[in-house]
Amino acid sequence: MQLGEVEVAGGNYAAGRPVTASSSAEYLDNGWRRAALTDGITRSALGYSMGFSTEALPMGTPASVGVDLGDLRRSAR
Repeated sequence: MQLGEVEVAGGNYAAGRPVTASSSAEYLDNGWRRAALTDGITRSALGYSMGFSTEALPMGTPASVGVDLGDLRRSAR
């Protein structure tokens, strides 16, 4: 599983928040890391902030990612 950026509507409440994952491929030199999911960078460039990637997993293996938003927040549209 690969993700570029997690954002929460109504104001990016996910920006800078802690990320947990069932597995993570941390390739710091190439910008792949858990923290890249909430770093606010939506444009990827090699060596900058690519996003998040799980370790290579067998087909059908569950993978999960969580973002701790801290408090309950109200979002208006």
